[in-house]
Amino acid sequence: MVGRLWVGAIASWILGGALGSVAQAQDVCTYNPDLGPNPLGMRAFITLTETTAGTTVLFEQLPTLVGGAAEQPVTLTIYREMIFYGLGVQATREFLAAHADYYQELVGYPDPEGFGPVDAVLSCSAESPLP
Repeated sequence: MVGRLWVGAIASWILGGALGSVAQAQDVCTYNPDLGPNPLGMRAFITLTETTAGTTVLFEQLPTLVGGAAEQPVTLTIYREMIFYGLGVQATREFLAAHADYYQELVGYPDPEGFGPVDAVLSCSAESPLP
């Protein structure tokens, strides 16, 4: 997670020059087990992070061991990311709920239930800006 934060900070710094201001985290929405079971299962999660540039939606599947009995251990981690420029977290959640095709692109498979079940178990909080 720390490594990803540094990569995110570097990307924000680079994008900040292109967009005119450094993107800093404001609101973050993540799965909250108190709201119910994760519709994506136990090994996949969606996180929404609002910055000054917009909202980043990250779909990630936890690492899976591949290669069977190979001598070299290998894991595969899947990340898919969408950036909604100029939209805050709430507007992005509403957009994903209203546009099933974007949600299906994010997760990489057709989901007849759409974003609604995932949205129902997301909890948002304000976070301090990145240093």
